[in-house]
Amino acid sequence: MRGSRSPSRSLTLQQRFSRVVAVLEHATLAAVKYVPSAFAGQLSRSLGSTTASRNRYGSYFRNRTTPVNPSTGAQETVRARLAGFSAQWSLLSDTQRAGWTALGLQMVRSDSLGQQYNLTGLQAYTSVNASRFLVGLSTQSDAPLLGSPTALTSITLTGNSA
Repeated sequence: MRGSRSPSRSLTLQQRFSRVVAVLEHATLAAVKYVPSAFAGQLSRSLGSTTASRNRYGSYFRNRTTPVNPSTGAQETVRARLAGFSAQWSLLSDTQRAGWTALGLQMVRSDSLGQQYNLTGLQAYTSVNASRFLVGLSTQSDAPLLGSPTALTSITLTGNSA
């Protein structure tokens, strides 16, 4: 029938979200990915203890939690280090950033739902240089080549018998 509307299309966004939350409240979930549809649409809000959100990897539902931020000395040190990497990233040339972006497209990670994604240039720059920092190496401005390690042909163990 031409003039009739689908029941789900006549509902407000709040009503549609309430229906989705009612279904989800019967399951205990840390995070659930969903595909936007005529029923759920693009959601980005909370109702009760359920939050609908989206990021560059897709839309998802999660239980709303109160963030805990104790601001320990170790956390402040790591945050300062990450801020330093971001500041250094802004000083790189366009060619260097393009190199890190290309490297990031080769670096595959998995999120908490098991979905794989590639890193951005900044994420690749930060990941590589944070690892270098932890082993006492200096910051690297040019993206390294990503390759497979060479085959191990022999091993020598040394140690103290005492």
